[in-house]
Amino acid sequence: GGEALGDAPPAEIVSFATPRNARVALAREPAWLVAWRRGAEKWVVGSDGVVERYDLEADPAESTNTAPADSGAALERGLALLDRLRAADEGARIDEDPGLLEALLQLGYLD
Repeated sequence: GGEALGDAPPAEIVSFATPRNARVALAREPAWLVAWRRGAEKWVVGSDGVVERYDLEADPAESTNTAPADSGAALERGLALLDRLRAADEGARIDEDPGLLEALLQLGYLD
């Protein structure tokens, strides 16, 4: 729910995300996601190479990944976008919380 500020929505919307704190604590490496949407089609590409595609009209909850087995073009585009994001984010750092990491180790969430 919002107010359109332009005459028409853009033909394509691109977004980036990283669940940075959880991923750093649990996987000890940053994980990145990029998504783009054109019409009712939404693509998501992870830095781990996972490609997802959703038809938001037929599946608004994004419960069924309809990406074809050969999603090379989407993967290539997503990884290129992620490279741009990483380059822009090079200066950002997260200080790991030793107490949190120790607690996660003791609980068995980390090896």
